[in-house]
Amino acid sequence: MTVTESPALKRLQAPLQQGKLYEAASEIKRFDPVRIEGLADLIVNRSLRVVDEDRVLLRYSPGARQMAEFIAYKASLKGAAVLSRVDDPLVVAAALAGAGENETPRVFDEMAAGLNADVAWATKVAFARSNDEPDANDIVPGEVMKKWYDATDASVRLRVDRRPWTLIYLPTEAEAKIDQMQFDQYVDMFFRACERDWDKIDAAQNILIDEYLNPGKELELFAGDNLDEKWQTHLKMSIEGQTFASSTVDKNVPGSEAFSSPKRGTISGRLALPYPVMFGGRKLPNLILEFKEGRVVNFEVESDNPADAEWVQSVLDRDEGAREVGEVAFGTNRVFDRPMLNGLFVEKVGGSFHIAIGSSYLFKEYNGKPVNLDNGVRSKNHEDLTCMMLSQYGGGRVLVDGILIQENGEFLDPRLAILNSTE
Repeated sequence: MTVTESPALKRLQAPLQQGKLYEAASEIKRFDPVRIEGLADLIVNRSLRVVDEDRVLLRYSPGARQMAEFIAYKASLKGAAVLSRVDDPLVVAAALAGAGENETPRVFDEMAAGLNADVAWATKVAFARSNDEPDANDIVPGEVMKKWYDATDASVRLRVDRRPWTLIYLPTEAEAKIDQMQFDQYVDMFFRACERDWDKIDAAQNILIDEYLNPGKELELFAGDNLDEKWQTHLKMSIEGQTFASSTVDKNVPGSEAFSSPKRGTISGRLALPYPVMFGGRKLPNLILEFKEGRVVNFEVESDNPADAEWVQSVLDRDEGAREVGEVAFGTNRVFDRPMLNGLFVEKVGGSFHIAIGSSYLFKEYNGKPVNLDNGVRSKNHEDLTCMMLSQYGGGRVLVDGILIQENGEFLDPRLAILNSTE
């Protein structure tokens, strides 16, 4: 490839509109400061529980600057030292594309070393993201992204497993457009999903976990029963010996979910997603995965772009555990009621379940409670895939040891009513 053929350079060299001296490439949104401050309070005081002498690493997207300002102020007010870093996906993608074309392997390790040092310095980590450029990585070849993920895996594992952290995504016009929503509607959905009674939700999730999921031995999931056979999902797995954790706004804002992992090597069946999904940082029009004895044995993407199937293949071939399943979880935030491309939002959709292709979580304790989430799967991947079970998406069922506990996205136990509610 010559320099002039580089897709990265072509994007950077895109001309202005005719007759223009300049034009807006993006716009940083400013939301209701009262509501943003409330979310910053939630993150600093409940999610991260920032205290005097903490060292807070604050990484934020350009579009999340307003949120980052409030987090920085409130964390500093608690006595914490705050180190801010801007995560701009376009800049990172351009750097990776250039490094890939230059074929200089050490660059990935050198870039990763800076990230590793930041995480090692921190006692707590806050991410404020705004996905204004969901297609930023399209200019980065799959093998280059693999090198980058491999190089940064150490900092990711350190942050996920050994540092208190939380992540919030601010709504963007780009994502609203992708999900075919008006931006005002998207913003309203976001704030309502964040501003919920988290104490009541946590109490209900504890009932779900303690009385239904943790005592269970076999979990069976159905989705799309009313769709064409090709798009029907049926997964069966053992959950014996595994325990579920209740997540509200401890790691992600907004929450919520109940998550664990299947017993290794037991998941079998078919996962069919007849709507756009993100997989390995790439948007796909749909995805079907077939499982046998705990591993993906086949996949299909209905796409006119051969690169989509090549991308999935590269993600699944990344390492030994990249075809296994390290997480199974239930989304319980009914304010979210549709498939979305924002990975944080879509895994929280009420009336959905998701599985993660790749590594399991290593937590031995979550929110002060002992948990067993680790099923032994190790991979540099952890790719969440959400499957809808609401009536408008073909319906679905959740069975534990053959007993129906959820149908068409509605938990049947009246004590779990808040998990069926949008209030």
